Amino acid sequence: MNLKPLLLSTILLLAITTITSCHVIDTRSIRLGMSAKQVIEVWGVPRHINSTTGSWGIHEQAIWFSLQTGKEYYLYFENGILTSWQE
Repeated sequence: MNLKPLLLSTILLLAITTITSCHVIDTRSIRLGMSAKQVIEVWGVPRHINSTTGSWGIHEQAIWFSLQTGKEYYLYFENGILTSWQE
């Protein structure tokens, strides 16, 4: 079996994902599905984290304050993955 096409497509997918991730970090933007670690790389450490643990896993509300906008942002994570946010 020739694995070369599969290997090349995997490398291409990783390269595209890396470029997209770098663009998100450069523009300081976030998007649903990012890990908590990725969000911290973009926005820094949150001001406060409220955490709830249950049979479903871990639900976290992380609060960031923006000096640029003067607003607080509430980000919600399910098992370490960003699922929603609000101002």
